[in-house]
Amino acid sequence: MSPTLIVRDRRTGQPIAISSDNIPEEIRPDNWYEKPSWQHRPDRSQMATVVQTYLSKRPMTRAMAKYLAQYIFDYACHIAVMAYLFGGGEDTLPFNSECIRRLKPLRDMAHTRRGVSVMLRVAMEYAMDPL
Repeated sequence: MSPTLIVRDRRTGQPIAISSDNIPEEIRPDNWYEKPSWQHRPDRSQMATVVQTYLSKRPMTRAMAKYLAQYIFDYACHIAVMAYLFGGGEDTLPFNSECIRRLKPLRDMAHTRRGVSVMLRVAMEYAMDPL
């Protein structure tokens, strides 16, 4: 069963359910969260440690780099889904899909701080600031 997104209808203000199957596959995140920012995720205490380690330029383990890389990818997908649902529908897909296409192989190769930094630069090129 696919996840269901609960969003507010802009016309009526009432909550409506949208199946994730209605979201184009190329922008669906691997992990769905209610809010994309790391400060609001269920694992925020673990994410806080990883983000602080990255920002303070302390040594990162391979696992930390992979964890942060996956977060950056999921964040970009969540932003793309929000733009699709609330911004411009199909018109937003080329721009956001290109970002996700560029991030996906970087995510798979991000084992170090440098790999994570490359992902962040790509996200910032598309006006996304995951941290």
